[in-house]
Amino acid sequence: MSAEVGLARRPFDDLNATLDRLRQVTANGHFAYYVDIATAIGDLPQPAGSAIQWIVDAHTVRERWHALVTARQTHLRGTQ
Repeated sequence: MSAEVGLARRPFDDLNATLDRLRQVTANGHFAYYVDIATAIGDLPQPAGSAIQWIVDAHTVRERWHALVTARQTHLRGTQ
């Protein structure tokens, strides 16, 4: 499964293909939250009909994931 998540690091054009693949490999319910996280990281709309229940509201979770990725990208750009 970790190889599937690694695909999300490809250019933005590949994100939809990655999400489709994530949906396929998590269709049994295991690790289904990966799809929600990947859409948050890509700043895409939340998946329709998501059954994931977070400890805090979904909007806050999405903001935190997106901020984490943005901060990491900023850090990496600064170290090059």
